[in-house]
Amino acid sequence: MKIKRKVGSVLVCFSFIWILVFTFGLEPVTAQTTEEFIKMGSNMAFSGGGAFWGVGYTNTFKLAAKQINDSGKFLVKGKRYKWEIVPCDSKYVTSEAVSCANKLIYRDKVQYMTVLGGAPSIAVAPITTKEKVLQVCWAGGGKALTNPNHPWVFRHSPVDVPSAQMGLYEWLIKHRGIKSIASIHPDDETGYSAGEGCKEAAEATGLKVLATEYYPRKTTDFYPILSRIIAKKPDLIDTVFCGPGELALIAKQLHELKYNGIRMLYTIDPVKSIQVAGAEALEGDYSYLTLAKMITPEQKKFYQDYVAEYGEWNEQGLLAYDFMFTLTECIVEGQTFDPVKVAAIMENKEIPYLYGKGRYGNEEKFGIKRSGLYPTPLCQFRNGEWHHITFIDPKIKR
Repeated sequence: MKIKRKVGSVLVCFSFIWILVFTFGLEPVTAQTTEEFIKMGSNMAFSGGGAFWGVGYTNTFKLAAKQINDSGKFLVKGKRYKWEIVPCDSKYVTSEAVSCANKLIYRDKVQYMTVLGGAPSIAVAPITTKEKVLQVCWAGGGKALTNPNHPWVFRHSPVDVPSAQMGLYEWLIKHRGIKSIASIHPDDETGYSAGEGCKEAAEATGLKVLATEYYPRKTTDFYPILSRIIAKKPDLIDTVFCGPGELALIAKQLHELKYNGIRMLYTIDPVKSIQVAGAEALEGDYSYLTLAKMITPEQKKFYQDYVAEYGEWNEQGLLAYDFMFTLTECIVEGQTFDPVKVAAIMENKEIPYLYGKGRYGNEEKFGIKRSGLYPTPLCQFRNGEWHHITFIDPKIKR
């Protein structure tokens, strides 16, 4: 009788454990669920002209990694894993990004790496391609970066310039009646892809391109370039891929030069733009890829979590929060850490961007599904603050 009661007690105990497993999602603790860390390299700028972007993205990777680690659901072949984010400051300089890539791959042994900036990403791509490291970029760069020769390189954000600007220009034609544009960009691979992208989008939407100008990074005196542009009398001046600090100066100097057309800024820092340019100079300006107000429950929750973790807000994190969850989901789905196999899963995933559902696509242009597509927010500065206007869907040129 004692033996039967003991067996019965054991069976009840096991039944209770599995009720917990299926009801509450708890994992039974076994020797196989010991934790190991997987490294993800963040090759981003934490100083220099791209620091606003790099700090926001990397802080967000760390926040998402912490949430994934705390969930205990990063399981591959019965073993529990945790993420470790390994940062390296590229200073938004191409040579520094290459040095970071070599360090992260050969010393830190990462199999996954995020990279900031078009020119840095293009320079890093041959290294990650050779070593079969999954490279995910927040960058421009066009076909020089996204092509079948770089099969492990994804461009998570922003939307490719022609696709993003076609949607924007169609909106501006409808709502503001524009007929011509000019644009200004950095004098590097990132800027060249932006200039060509704006031209392509303008031609596709029937707009005249009156000027395309380039300037060296870290320029502070934009008056000569802007004066040349204003003399052409464009309805719109676009600024894709200009740095946050440069954008504030451009806005200030356009105001001082009394340009009365539409000024389209790009991923502006909502706080520092007012500090540098002033509210009067920004009045009426638009900013593309800037969310002025958290709208959805997911955006509001992320905002709260980010501020609670870091004590301040960086809007760029909105463009990075989904990535660690998407990468983890692909690894768990495939039950593999092999970057080649993970890439094959990622290219077909629906991506839960905080701006709206997205995916990797644009294979019609690039010959491979590696370019992120998602709705882009547009805001406008009115009466001393930035206001959300709308989300604009990307357009694919057929």
